[in-house]
Amino acid sequence: MGNVETLIQLPGGRIGGVDKRILYRIPYNVLTNSPNNFVDIPANSSSPFTSMTISGEGPCEIASLSAERDSACLVFLQIQNGETQSGLMNRAVHIDTIFGNGQRQYWLPETLYLDELRTMIASFTDLQGGANRAALNMGGCRYLQLQVDPYMEEIRSRLENRQYMTTPYWYTLDNGDVTIPAGTTVQETITVGQRCHFQLCNMTAVATSMAFDINIVDISRGESIIDAPGNSNRAISAGLCIGNANYPFKFHESRLIQVGQKLLVTLTDRSGFDNRVHLTLGGKAIENMMWR
Repeated sequence: MGNVETLIQLPGGRIGGVDKRILYRIPYNVLTNSPNNFVDIPANSSSPFTSMTISGEGPCEIASLSAERDSACLVFLQIQNGETQSGLMNRAVHIDTIFGNGQRQYWLPETLYLDELRTMIASFTDLQGGANRAALNMGGCRYLQLQVDPYMEEIRSRLENRQYMTTPYWYTLDNGDVTIPAGTTVQETITVGQRCHFQLCNMTAVATSMAFDINIVDISRGESIIDAPGNSNRAISAGLCIGNANYPFKFHESRLIQVGQKLLVTLTDRSGFDNRVHLTLGGKAIENMMWR
């Protein structure tokens, strides 16, 4: 999301005026429609889907996520498109892997553009077995300048250009979280859907202990995201390549995983105790269309 500078600076440093576009962009926060923004989560169960509606004054662009919660829970996000919903993740992920823990906001790998009166939908699942509640905040900016479009030409053009659309997206393990028995190795898969390619940008995790090793291999290519000498790959400590939602581990260059491909995730515990791991890969969903 590009910034608009308030002052127009001329060569030599002299101020030449004010950019009026700044008047039509204001900070904006998308919250749940529930009272006080908090959603009650039944113990060991899931909450009903809760709407987060954009008001009618203009579209917004979401750039960051933050949250408060009483105890650990999962979150699942969708965008309402008419009568259908489009998920922003393959399944519910641990809230602390993409919403921070109240200290810092999580910056999206790709900003999310939402037209006015569009709706986000969130559902929560309790993990602690007690009374729980959570509140979300999606921060960004609001565009207030009116666009006259009496013949719906602009909106049709926007829909036709959907092939160029990318949105933030998250993948977790196909089976959700995984418990690694003490001192052993387990393997899980992550399957990229058929609708969009996935551009991997960062990795976060919440675990009983971060003392585990990880290796992720693109099965179709036989390539790991971790290279080693002699055309080989190996698992490395999670502390070297996985962050948290406050400080995600961001790849210097993103990695494209094409539609329908599987990632093989190998996890080895080093803590000496049963280790429950919630892994989240953050990135961009790229529409699988005929590109021009």
